[in-house]
Amino acid sequence: MKMMRKSGYVSEARISTILMMVLSISALALLPVSCGDNGIIPSNDSESQGDFFDLPFDGDALSKRGDIVRIEESRFDSRLSADDGGVVPLHDVAEVQSFVVLPESFLADTTFTVAVSKIITTDGSTSFVYEFGPDGLVFSQAAVLRINVAALFGPNVSSIKFYGLNEQIGRWVYLDTYEADDEDMVYALVEHFSSYGTGTGTGVGTK
Repeated sequence: MKMMRKSGYVSEARISTILMMVLSISALALLPVSCGDNGIIPSNDSESQGDFFDLPFDGDALSKRGDIVRIEESRFDSRLSADDGGVVPLHDVAEVQSFVVLPESFLADTTFTVAVSKIITTDGSTSFVYEFGPDGLVFSQAAVLRINVAALFGPNVSSIKFYGLNEQIGRWVYLDTYEADDEDMVYALVEHFSSYGTGTGTGVGTK
């Protein structure tokens, strides 16, 4: 059999080779794609590798990452008296998560704002980012971020790591590790307002 072309013909052996190549490519196209347990294809992007708090964090850091499954955002506002201090609930149930400000630890009556982002990644880990305002407020006695780790991170979690954001370099700084008490509560100290984060991963942040 001959296939005629302007410049000649294609041999039967050549036709057979081409058909074999087409069949091989078709078979590869039918192979299943490997996905994570949640059906999301893991990203190989460099911004998606490593613990959440070991990676750069700037204004568009979250949009650059390919390993984020979901972000849940909440905002809480509460005006507190400088004389009395008070509590800013950070969850529908205040006992799960709240921010406690001591009396006479700040200069004047202030409206406190806290934006909370819950970030879930493809490896199943959960991290929280807190943005406190007004920005730059300094306490004479440290305020306390009160967290029920069992409610937020799972019943088998007994400690969390606490980080502060160095905005000048866009990196997280490891501050401390807090162990939960018998009621699954941890109490992280906040001496001034900035952005903070908590998680259970292996991140060591930066110095």
